[in-house]
Amino acid sequence: MKPKFNHILYFLLIFIIYLNQTERMSGQETVEGKKVYFSKFFVGISAGPAFGSEINKPLNSITGLTSVDKSTYFASLELGYFFTRHLGFTTGVEYSVYSSDLSLKDYSNSFTTKDADNETYEKRITGSDIKETQTINYLKVPVELCIRFSPDRRLGFFIFGGADVLFPVKGAYDGSGTFSYTGFYPAYNVTFQNLPAYGFTNNTPVSTKGSLTLNSPSFEGFAGAGFSCFITSKMQVLVSACYARSLSTISGYKSSDAYQLTSDSSVINSLMGANSEVTLQTIGAKLAFRFYLK
Repeated sequence: MKPKFNHILYFLLIFIIYLNQTERMSGQETVEGKKVYFSKFFVGISAGPAFGSEINKPLNSITGLTSVDKSTYFASLELGYFFTRHLGFTTGVEYSVYSSDLSLKDYSNSFTTKDADNETYEKRITGSDIKETQTINYLKVPVELCIRFSPDRRLGFFIFGGADVLFPVKGAYDGSGTFSYTGFYPAYNVTFQNLPAYGFTNNTPVSTKGSLTLNSPSFEGFAGAGFSCFITSKMQVLVSACYARSLSTISGYKSSDAYQLTSDSSVINSLMGANSEVTLQTIGAKLAFRFYLK
């Protein structure tokens, strides 16, 4: 794999040198009588929809966890500079919203605890039809390199890639399910159930809302391509498609097979904690307007 990676680096280096030489050779040319656009600094705004998915790696104690992909959206302010007519750098601030629906058909767990009388017993929990909706709002800071083709024409093509630094603004979940709680007392070889006063209930609907524990910051890589068109000599509209994926887990929960979805009927913990790793990936479209300063 290493030789192939070196070949890619060599190719990119040669390509950038080629672009730089092209810049010097045709610095003041015009094409088909149309104005050549040499503006370097720009500011811009962009927005668009995206199709996002959450990729979960459940703990060994959890089986059957599924997630449903949902649409999302984003908006951003950008600031950029083109070193040459072809090669540029962009940064800025982006606000993104992700939403995902998770479900777990069945759940079972047991752990040793003590009751109000300091008696040791094994609490046994079973659950079914468990659902959760997660919503995450991110503030992103992109670091992007862009290569544009035919920059001296009104219509152009460009490719871009880079990384985002993600800062969670808000993370929330809304969970529900049906659970049964029983207690096995080994000292008496007896199982207690259907005793609500002692916390042992059958087929109890449980629901809760809470905050997600997220890593801050986390990182994602992205790449894409698109088309551009100068409306005026200083204003440009761009349409592009982009793919992004987390470079590390977004979850701030500690990975442990001792995970408990619920310990009593008062609360359900987030299903995000039932995973050793949680990553996001998105495929989106973006409409942007850029205003060149000089």
